[in-house]
Amino acid sequence: MNAIALVLVACLPYTGQCKSIIQRPAPTTHEECDDRAMKLQATLAGSIDDAGYRPVQATCIYGGSETDAE
Repeated sequence: MNAIALVLVACLPYTGQCKSIIQRPAPTTHEECDDRAMKLQATLAGSIDDAGYRPVQATCIYGGSETDAE
């Protein structure tokens, strides 16, 4: 079974310090992941969280079945 994760990357302006935030629940198909990534990025565009992080990218990350065995 392949694993899919929807990840939001947010960075502090001017310092380049970033963090990645796994979105739950995990998407079940790559179509669902792509759709949720587009919606998440559109919703959060121009926002900033309490710590000063700004969303930079929402992306889908895929893992093959050989990774699941480890």
